[in-house]
Amino acid sequence: MSEGDRQPGDSDAVLGNLILPPRGGLVLGGMERIKRQAASLEVDQQMTALLDALNYGDAGLAFLVQSLSHEAAQIRRAAHQILWQNPGLPCLKALLAAQNWKLADEMTSLIILKLAHRQSIGSLTIEDIGKFPCTDLLDLDHLWMVQSNGRFGFSVQGVIWQRLGGKPNSDWRMWCRFGQQVGWLTRGSWLWWNELNFSLTAPAGHLPGGSVYMGWGLGDFWIGCRALSALTSRMTACLLK
Repeated sequence: MSEGDRQPGDSDAVLGNLILPPRGGLVLGGMERIKRQAASLEVDQQMTALLDALNYGDAGLAFLVQSLSHEAAQIRRAAHQILWQNPGLPCLKALLAAQNWKLADEMTSLIILKLAHRQSIGSLTIEDIGKFPCTDLLDLDHLWMVQSNGRFGFSVQGVIWQRLGGKPNSDWRMWCRFGQQVGWLTRGSWLWWNELNFSLTAPAGHLPGGSVYMGWGLGDFWIGCRALSALTSRMTACLLK
């Protein structure tokens, strides 16, 4: 073989940066490259790093979640936008793992709306809840249960509701008893969603906040009580399958 034959060709990996990694593929040291780009003073480099992070699985999603607390507002907004444009269980898992309970609650609502094909409407009907896919509902609940050590989750709320005697035709007093139990009703006042306690110090069943099926105010009896009854019934049916 001649000396010329041993020279690298256009497609050889030794040429390094001239060949881009396949989209969706993992590259050795890729996350380190992304972190270096994100630390750059160039805004374009920072934005590219955030977008590329989606190609690196859990590590990339964890990086995006971490970027939600970046000192630069532009980076925070970009990370938030990227995550919210890609709602799914991996994003929710990353938010829950970081104990970012508030954004995890929002992400849960986005995922539910997407799966129910109600994104453009922004809320669920009782019929939507009754038809919600069991696999997806149980997956969502499992993530909340695991990451909160059994403190939060739809099934936790369902157990509390049933223990109190809650039924589809329950009255206002029952809804108030449930609200007091999970900490949504305090000192005679119902909380708004953004007033919830987004931490592990919250009462059991406090989260998810259910904004997708109750609205941003949690005191709506006709919507909240009936929706929670429907969700509890759906969870029970799914667990029995």
